[in-house]
Amino acid sequence: MKDQDAPLPLDVFLRPRDVAARTGYSVATLARWRCHGEGPVFRKVKRACVYRWGDVLDWLGTPRRSTSDHPSRPTRAA
Repeated sequence: MKDQDAPLPLDVFLRPRDVAARTGYSVATLARWRCHGEGPVFRKVKRACVYRWGDVLDWLGTPRRSTSDHPSRPTRAA
């Protein structure tokens, strides 16, 4: 498995190139979205733009499950 495929904690911050590698969007697209107020929430840390991985997943609409979540069982018809 490649490093970019490994699960990340939701509170980790990523640089645009890392978000691009994990989402398939280009660094240029992320930059354009930042300029137009679109795309996932980002933060400025000094001069660098960073994205919190949980915010990226929220923006993508990716459903998240806790390890304690269980898939619902099918109900039997009475």
